Amino acid sequence: MGNKKVWLVLLFVFIMINLTIPSFTAAKNPHDPASKTVVETITSKALLTDERPKHNKLTYKIYLPRGYDKKRSDGYPVVYLLHGSEGNENSWDDFFGKLDEMIEKKEIEPFIAVVPAAGNSYWVNSKKFGHYESAVIDDLIPHIDKKYNSIADRSGRFISGYSMGGYGALRYSMVYPDLFSGATLLSPAIQNAEPPATSGAVERGSFGEPYDPALWKANNYPTAINSYVKQPYRVPVYIVSGDDDWNHLSEKEDLPPDAYKYNMEVQAVQLYQELHRKNLFSIDFQKWEDVPSSPAELRIIGGGHGLDVWLKGFQEGLKYMFGKAESPEFSPIYDPDSYSSEKKGTVNTYSLHAPSLIQDETPGDDELKYVVYLPEEYNPTAEKKYPVLYLLHGSYGDEKSWDKFWPILDKMIEEKKIEPVMAVAPVTGNSYWVDSLKYGNMESAFINDLIKKIDKDFKTIPDRNGRGLVGYSMGGYGALRYSLVYPHLFGGTSLLSPAIQAFDAPKTSGAVERGSFGDPFDAAIWDSLNYPKALEAYGQQPFKVPIFIMTGDDDWNHISEKEDLPEDAFKYNMEVQAVTSYQFLHRSNVFNRPFEKWEPVPGSPAELRILNGGHGMQVWAAGFEQGLLYMFENGLRAQ
Repeated sequence: MGNKKVWLVLLFVFIMINLTIPSFTAAKNPHDPASKTVVETITSKALLTDERPKHNKLTYKIYLPRGYDKKRSDGYPVVYLLHGSEGNENSWDDFFGKLDEMIEKKEIEPFIAVVPAAGNSYWVNSKKFGHYESAVIDDLIPHIDKKYNSIADRSGRFISGYSMGGYGALRYSMVYPDLFSGATLLSPAIQNAEPPATSGAVERGSFGEPYDPALWKANNYPTAINSYVKQPYRVPVYIVSGDDDWNHLSEKEDLPPDAYKYNMEVQAVQLYQELHRKNLFSIDFQKWEDVPSSPAELRIIGGGHGLDVWLKGFQEGLKYMFGKAESPEFSPIYDPDSYSSEKKGTVNTYSLHAPSLIQDETPGDDELKYVVYLPEEYNPTAEKKYPVLYLLHGSYGDEKSWDKFWPILDKMIEEKKIEPVMAVAPVTGNSYWVDSLKYGNMESAFINDLIKKIDKDFKTIPDRNGRGLVGYSMGGYGALRYSLVYPHLFGGTSLLSPAIQAFDAPKTSGAVERGSFGDPFDAAIWDSLNYPKALEAYGQQPFKVPIFIMTGDDDWNHISEKEDLPEDAFKYNMEVQAVTSYQFLHRSNVFNRPFEKWEPVPGSPAELRILNGGHGMQVWAAGFEQGLLYMFENGLRAQ
């Protein structure tokens, strides 16, 4: 009987323990999205009849949202997700949690996602891998529409891909625009011309074994665009890339010295020009009007070739495809009321009789006006010293050019995002911030006279780590030039929609028309003062100036000037020039320092952002904030 009592006691304890411990097999939390994924295989006619023997199965994973109803009258949209190299049906698993979250929050409507597996096929028909393009288009899509409650037409069908899958998603949206109503490309492995010799497109056999350039050209997106423009459908394309993706220059002798042209951020910008910044459909439009184009958006954000970029880009791409508003991180919103603060700095205008202006060849005024912002706590009798931001305005600038930015400084200081800082905004008209016969020696007045005056009259940190530069539009040209020519004076720089050109300037630009580089314009003067020339000297000295570059994807489109400029006038667009300057600064070995093959290229520190917006405060307010944070994290210091 004793043993029986012991067993009864143990049974009672076991029951009590199980009553107090939650069961992991019980129904899920009601807030759990409870979506389902299933791996399935179909026999593909396309694979059955291709050149690859005994290879007729197409495997895919399907994602069904919480509450999937096979009889729902409206049906569900379907998003086809194309994986990258070495991928399979499980390659998008890390994204499904984000889908659950977005659907649960009603950021997007419930939809079905399909992840086919195509190995290293590049999503085209090939002898080596099989006819995967036909398998997806002719076999998988009809199968999904038959088996699942989908919206079985292009209005409810979308496509996305990362890396190699981005190549496939772009191709399918251009070749089959009657099937898809939106595409999101995440770090797409695309090239507008020949791919690099080291790429998977060349090495893996999808385009012939050995590689056949004719096959590549036949399958590449410029060829697909040729047919796309002849049909009535328009596929909106959302393009996202990180600014720190693989740098092809690290491959050294395997590729040419200009191998940065293969980098994904360069190719993303180039694709955006082809789709959205050209008169793609040859539609007549009036000079200076918006250029008729195919709908597209471009975002370059911080990050590399992986989930840090792709998860964010996929989330925003889904919003775009489903007609929802993007987050401010991708599409900034300028709201002046958001910068109200309790403690406001003081703003006053001063003038300086600059020796450099007295000595120049320009008759007239030798006075240099400048505006000084002092933080609320500034005390001229105290010992504390402050870093100084030098702010360079755009064309037609005056004393009020930075008025919208003072509240941003107040707010950032009040919220302790940055330490209290001074700001100085000189006024130089349309000078382009250089010494010129027409406007006078404005560069010399700034560098040799104004900085000394500010360090004498105010409590500044009088060295390079206490000085930063910020410039918008024309001021971006000046800020970039000063960073490279006088790196011993400045510890950080932000360029907001900088009016820069790597090579020739468009003849309609202020650089040509306003006389700063000769009146009439002198190309030799332009070349001598332009930043590629300045980079030569910058690369021979020890200082590095961290540079933050931000521009909008919808800035002025030079194609709209029509006959005044060449057909490839998109090369002058600010997003093209921003990514080009980033290649020269950060993605090239500007200091000519040794590094091992496949290692990071030792460039000058820089960041690139291209977000939604045009030439104005929507972009500049966000860029001003982010740029200041970057500068103080990478060189500028408080006392």
